[in-house]
Amino acid sequence: MTHDFAKLTCNVYHIYQAEEAAKQTTAHQCRIQGWAEGTTLEMQAQKIKEWIESKLPGSPMRAIQHEAYAAVLSFPDRHTAAKFATQFIEDKPILNDKPLYAKPQLPPSVIASQRPLVNARHVLATEKKGEKTSIDFRKRMVYLGTSCVAKQLATGTLMIDPKFDKSIGDKMLAASTNKDYFKNLKSTGNDQAPPEKRARGDNKGGKGKGATGR
Repeated sequence: MTHDFAKLTCNVYHIYQAEEAAKQTTAHQCRIQGWAEGTTLEMQAQKIKEWIESKLPGSPMRAIQHEAYAAVLSFPDRHTAAKFATQFIEDKPILNDKPLYAKPQLPPSVIASQRPLVNARHVLATEKKGEKTSIDFRKRMVYLGTSCVAKQLATGTLMIDPKFDKSIGDKMLAASTNKDYFKNLKSTGNDQAPPEKRARGDNKGGKGKGATGR
């Protein structure tokens, strides 16, 4: 894989800056996903309540809002939310034989601007099972191992390395503009990628790397 594509300069930092600013509005919230089909809202609330009482007694959770495929928890501040998410991910709770996981609740604007990268990475991970895939949100790049195979342009659209596998690249491009990509995968059970493989770097933006989400 040539390095020329990775070095191609794109003025995209403004996208990352806008996302980071927007994230502050939902930084106090966590999203719990992975619920098995048929899990009622009451079962979701009970599982969350039992887990908090067992693992984080006294945690000041304020509310649970139920959305499609997820339960959104609100806390007094982002630090409490981050503590909850970290502990929840480490504990790996299971309900009805399905693992649950926590991730940040993102504003709609961030979900929309990250969609091309997130969808493309999911396609890449599906096609390259067993190989490491990741996203650098600050640089707006999708990686296969250490090679950049796709990047987001200033317009928000995705560009694939012309030297990369064309059949996979075409699938990544098609997915990048599909607003219902994950919704359409729900029935196949292929909608979830391991959370630890979703991000390149952390949410603190160290060394030009940012965490993912959708």
